[in-house]
Amino acid sequence: IGAKFIKCLYEGDLTPASVVKAETIAAGMVECIAEDPSCIKFLSALADHDYYTYFHSVRVAAYATAIAVAMGLTDETRLKTIALGGVFHDIGKKDVPLALLNKSGPLTDQEWKLMRGHPAAGHGLVGETVLHHVPREIILHHHEKRNGAGYPHGLDKGSLLQEVQIATLADIFDALTSSRAYQAKRSR
Repeated sequence: IGAKFIKCLYEGDLTPASVVKAETIAAGMVECIAEDPSCIKFLSALADHDYYTYFHSVRVAAYATAIAVAMGLTDETRLKTIALGGVFHDIGKKDVPLALLNKSGPLTDQEWKLMRGHPAAGHGLVGETVLHHVPREIILHHHEKRNGAGYPHGLDKGSLLQEVQIATLADIFDALTSSRAYQAKRSR
C-alpha cells in the first residue's frame, strides 16, 4: 500500500487527500513497529525494486520510526510526524529527471546543483499549510550534517531537530544498504 501511494504521489500532484493517505500509512508503520520491531527487516526486500525512490521513501519512514522507538520515543503523535517526514523526505526529487536519479557515473557540477536542490524544492511543494512543521523540516534538512557541512543551509546538530537527525540517519542507512545505479548495497 505504501509503495503504491508513493508511486502515485511522485507521479501526481500533492493534495490534501494525499496527505491524509500518508498520515494513515505513517500511523500504520508506527503501530507495526511498536508491536513488533523486527518487522523492519522485511522491508529490506524492497530495496531492489525498479522504483527505487518510491520504495526508498517508505523504507526511510519505517527505519526512522524504528530508530525513534529504539531511542525510547513513545509519543505516538511524534512518531507519526517522523514517519510522515520520512514518507515525504524526497518529494523534491519528483522533478529531477530519472536519468539523473539513476545515473551510474559521477555527477557533473550542474547535475549536483540540480540534485542538491531537491530538499528546497520538496519544501516548496508541500508549502506552509499542507504538513506539520516537523515533516516540513525533515523534507528541507534531511541532507544537513551534524558538523554543518550539509545542504541546503549548512546547519549543524545544534540547529537541527532531533526528528530531522533521526530521518537523516534512516535515509543514510537505507542509501547504504540498498542497491543503486552507482553503488552496490552494503550489509547491515
